[in-house]
Amino acid sequence: MEYIDVDHFASDEERARAITELITIPPPQGVLGSFWHRGLIRHPFFKDREAFKKYSTVGEIQDSIKDVLHNLSTNTGRDFGEVDFSEEPLWCYYGDIYRENFPVDSSGRLWVVDFDVTGVLPASFASFPLDVKYKHPLPIPIRNTIPIERSKNLKPMFRAYRLIQMSSE
Repeated sequence: MEYIDVDHFASDEERARAITELITIPPPQGVLGSFWHRGLIRHPFFKDREAFKKYSTVGEIQDSIKDVLHNLSTNTGRDFGEVDFSEEPLWCYYGDIYRENFPVDSSGRLWVVDFDVTGVLPASFASFPLDVKYKHPLPIPIRNTIPIERSKNLKPMFRAYRLIQMSSE
């Protein structure tokens, strides 16, 4: 592994540009989920950033989230919405947007490190990490410079996310 002589960490604007470059990489044909990890998807949406089971299709992921939302609605009597990924393109995602993952070396070169939480999923999953409150979230005006649509799926995904984070699985 190459040593990076870290001078400082990227500004929010630099992080947004780097994330833009990462998510605009065309995904490889036939790939779904993480690029490693025994086929388990690694993404901030899942508890401890790892899906509890393997998903082979977007439909399986969608059905799993719909089940969570249905159970939540059944238990509370409220409508928590639905997700529909059927019309969404698959995108490369980078889910670990902590400032420390964007070091700048002494020559001014920006690096992106820690690709543990990357992969290919529907576009909603690419935008999800940008909207979750992390240690170093991007301010809204800067986040809005990243060319990714805020899907109607995000609101129900956040509702399912909260329940998934509290679950024992």
